[in-house]
Amino acid sequence: MYEIFDFSPWTWGEVKRQLTSGGIVAEVVDTRQGVIIKDTKDASNWLRIPNDPSRSAIAVPLLGRQRVLGVLTLTHTQPGYFLPDNLNILQAIASQSAVAIENAQLYAVERKRVNELVALNQLTREISQFSRSTELQERLPMLIQQRLGYPAVALWQLDGDDLKLRQIAGEKQAPRQSLMAIGPRQAVTTRQPVQLSGPLDERRNSRAGNGTPPQQSVVAVPIFHDTETRSVISIHSKRSNAFQESDRVVLETLAMQIEAAAERIRLFESVEQEKQRMDAVLNAAADAILLVDAEGRLQLVNFAGDRLFTDVQSIVGGALPEEWGYDSLNALIREAQDADGILDTEINWPDQRVFSALTTPIEGGGLVIVLHDVTHFKDLERVKNEFIATASHDLKNPIHAVLGYSDLLAKAGPLNEMQKDFVNHLKRASNQMYELVLNLLELARTDLDTTLQTHPHGLQALLEEITQEFQSQAEAKEHTLTLGAVDDDLLVDIDLARIRQVLQNLVGNAIKYTPQGGKIAVFAEASDKMVWIRVRDNGLGIPEDALSRIFDKFYRVDADDRLDIQGNGLGLAIVKAIVEQHGGEIKVESVFGEGSTFSFSLPLVSEPVSV
Repeated sequence: MYEIFDFSPWTWGEVKRQLTSGGIVAEVVDTRQGVIIKDTKDASNWLRIPNDPSRSAIAVPLLGRQRVLGVLTLTHTQPGYFLPDNLNILQAIASQSAVAIENAQLYAVERKRVNELVALNQLTREISQFSRSTELQERLPMLIQQRLGYPAVALWQLDGDDLKLRQIAGEKQAPRQSLMAIGPRQAVTTRQPVQLSGPLDERRNSRAGNGTPPQQSVVAVPIFHDTETRSVISIHSKRSNAFQESDRVVLETLAMQIEAAAERIRLFESVEQEKQRMDAVLNAAADAILLVDAEGRLQLVNFAGDRLFTDVQSIVGGALPEEWGYDSLNALIREAQDADGILDTEINWPDQRVFSALTTPIEGGGLVIVLHDVTHFKDLERVKNEFIATASHDLKNPIHAVLGYSDLLAKAGPLNEMQKDFVNHLKRASNQMYELVLNLLELARTDLDTTLQTHPHGLQALLEEITQEFQSQAEAKEHTLTLGAVDDDLLVDIDLARIRQVLQNLVGNAIKYTPQGGKIAVFAEASDKMVWIRVRDNGLGIPEDALSRIFDKFYRVDADDRLDIQGNGLGLAIVKAIVEQHGGEIKVESVFGEGSTFSFSLPLVSEPVSV
């Protein structure tokens, strides 16, 4: 048709655009049915093309398996030329043509896939041979263009928040750089592959006149390093619909290969500078860093570590002498070698300094030991605790006076109901402050590591005494408080007053946090050289997210079911400190709404002692 007829002033491109956007072609695509036009002059669905001699037409769809592949149209200069028989024949031809077209498309797709796999395999081998980052960046776009035949291939790099074009192959076949950057910028923002096609414009303002944005196609895939987007690989064309879904998959596969190659190259390049960097870091570190092998021999000491030893050169390469005052360091090395994982503790140095020691096992059985001087902080902590202890002690007398005078107010004369209420509020607040002061004193005493007055005590008698002490409180809330069977001969080496305080706190909490009519049990279980004492209740329980903080100072569970229960959040912190001072361990198991079990261990007396 284009070679025979002149459609001036329309161009052939305009004719094709009009035919595919409306008229009989659009109707056949929408209805998927054939159409006969007996006279084009009377047909509203016939496109009015300049100088068109057609008077009758017939059109049938090329039906594929899932979509309309196209429309087959015949025209004639004579009106009424086409009959229903012609429509049937043309539909049969169209059906066979659609099968042939789909088969050709499938063949083309499979052939393209095979070619892409071959090209990807070759590209993977070539990329794996690069040993420098600059070489990879400069040659990569050209290699991809040559192997896969894309019109233009570009590599972009992020410099801060600025995306810059690092290298391009096929620049003449690509849109201008500002248009090319649209897809890669989206890939950086979304951290996902981007595929765009059609009229694209980088301008935010409307174009002057009736101009339309230029057509282009782009596929852009981000390349990551340590989960961060570092660069983007993209392919470009000045035509729309130039790339298919398979091209995006190919580019994603390439991006993963590039990530692996870039990581390998980075590791390769870092090897040459690793020793210098390590030496610089070690010698610039303010903390002492020691490297000990599996035999406990000192292999490496940084500059800060040198100053800890009187004759470091004679020590490196051998074990630390026991008689030189390094007993605590030798003990730390032995403990760390037996430990499974990182060990964080403190050691004392021969010059009376205190160091925080962090040991990390390394491959081959060795250790890295980092020593941080915390002597100054220890001194500050001691001064703080002494101040708290002194201040808390000095507060006791004024609080006693407030409590005493509040008791005397009622005896000074009759009080009305409002005055009685004020006095009761005053007494409750004073009692709470007095409890807080006592807890602060106890906490300061444990932080100051005051010496325990330990003696062997029978565990059964202690637990019986505690349960008897709290029976009246338990009965007041209709609780059942029971003591499990305890062996008569179990002796524990304890400071009696301090462990009594632990048990009073745990049993008191169980009564306080268990609703009316609950069950509380105290029992003990001997295990090896320790005995575990457990206090179990079926009370409110502790939320799972609070279990890790339940022994922290001033921490209280924030839940609606315990808002009216008084407390200052110091009791369990004191309990933990006292138990640990005795060389024991404390832990809690709880289900929110079902109850809790607090367990702590104490050392058993190994030999029978007369008490």
